[in-house]
Amino acid sequence: MTLTIAAMPAYNESESIANVILGCRKYVDKIVVVDDGSLDNTAELAETLVPT
Repeated sequence: MTLTIAAMPAYNESESIANVILGCRKYVDKIVVVDDGSLDNTAELAETLVPT
């Protein structure tokens, strides 16, 4: 079985991260968002959209 993982770096992407995650879901099995110390709510949005 093949597992496809999308790893996406993010820094202050609160305006677009939700659309990127939702668009990516249909192509991969797992999504990993690496927040690099964003000053906005990028991490919080990603956590609500990416199951652990």
